[in-house]
Amino acid sequence: PLLPRNKPAGLAAQFHGGSRKLYNALVILLHCMDVIAPQHHWRSRLKGLIARHGVSVAAMDFPANWQNLPIWQDTKPGTPSQETGGPMAKKDYSEDLLIQAPTAELLEQQLGWESVFAQDEGAKGGWGPDSLLGRASDAEVVLTRDVLAALKRLNPGLPDAAYQDALALVVQDDITKSLIAQNEEKYKLLRDGVPVKYRDAAGRLVDKRLRLIDFDEPKNNRYLAVRELWVRGKLWLRRPDVIGFVNGLPLVFIELKRFEVHIDSAYKKNYADYLDTIPHLFHWNALVIISNGHDAQYGSLTSSKEHFYRWKRLDEDDPEPGKDQPLLPFLLQGMLQQQRLLDIVENFILFDASEGSTHKIVARNHQYLGVNRVIDRLTSTDPKIQAEVAAGQLGVFWHTQGSGKSYSMVFLTEKIHRKLSASWSFV
Repeated sequence: PLLPRNKPAGLAAQFHGGSRKLYNALVILLHCMDVIAPQHHWRSRLKGLIARHGVSVAAMDFPANWQNLPIWQDTKPGTPSQETGGPMAKKDYSEDLLIQAPTAELLEQQLGWESVFAQDEGAKGGWGPDSLLGRASDAEVVLTRDVLAALKRLNPGLPDAAYQDALALVVQDDITKSLIAQNEEKYKLLRDGVPVKYRDAAGRLVDKRLRLIDFDEPKNNRYLAVRELWVRGKLWLRRPDVIGFVNGLPLVFIELKRFEVHIDSAYKKNYADYLDTIPHLFHWNALVIISNGHDAQYGSLTSSKEHFYRWKRLDEDDPEPGKDQPLLPFLLQGMLQQQRLLDIVENFILFDASEGSTHKIVARNHQYLGVNRVIDRLTSTDPKIQAEVAAGQLGVFWHTQGSGKSYSMVFLTEKIHRKLSASWSFV
């Protein structure tokens, strides 16, 4: 009685054809079925259809009064909400189904991440080293089990004390320092390694930096997207949408909103609140991403909303997406593909204190693509390109006014020194 059994092909054709009304009706119907017919065979088919296409249809509108329908006043049993720890509201459920789930699916199926849903982490398996994430409590934001495993995997053959000393520095929280100062300090450990001292088999004291991430071989690292992670601050309990961990370090923060909610809400109502209530979540942060499925922007820890940017191209020669194309897939593929993420973290982040206060800078789309195009020409094995480079014709790096020429040159010179040769001179 809920859907005509003989019309699935027609419905699918209309859905793929972009029928806004049909899409809206399918979404509302799914939630109705959750309440009145949760076991109906069409429910799973509808859920799969909407989840698979949720990102690609993000530009579609919802009915203006959809939040006020009685069904949205209902709750999904047994799912705590961010504010009260009680049941999750239907609006949160729709956000999870239509935005979070497709985001996690893209990360998992296209970009090689693992994904876990951690909303019931403490209730299901308790806390401790054998729990879902290995956290001792919801106050922990570093997954120490994964960090310790990475330290041993990337720096084999050392005394156990060396690994424990490194882990202690990773989780250290210096309350005398500002958030950006702690973030800069952690970034240096991330990029350059954690300094430790230990005695070797001959009894000699050894100074060594232990790698937290293998920047050269992406597959040697673990990439874990955790949805609905509860984080306890000094006074408040919060639940960010998605946190991206690399070897147990929370490098990526993602806040997602429903399609009809303006993207600014993710910044003003959620991200800004988390900076105040659970600041320790951002000690290791490299990227802040906000999206409503259609629009998607990223910034750094110190970026004002005006300095959040879009990632519109995966390659220098790609055309910009059309105004109705969802930008979230472009951003995820452009910044969270494993090799690209490691490249951005290692070579396209800097801290600028030239004007007094410290600002954290993450490269913009054109800076990342432009610098890497220069690097590609510099390292090319093509005889023609090699001859041009030898003749001093490396190329022209074009910038418009205000597009960050100085930062582009810093990114370029630093990457050349770090990845190619420190013998190069720049004037």
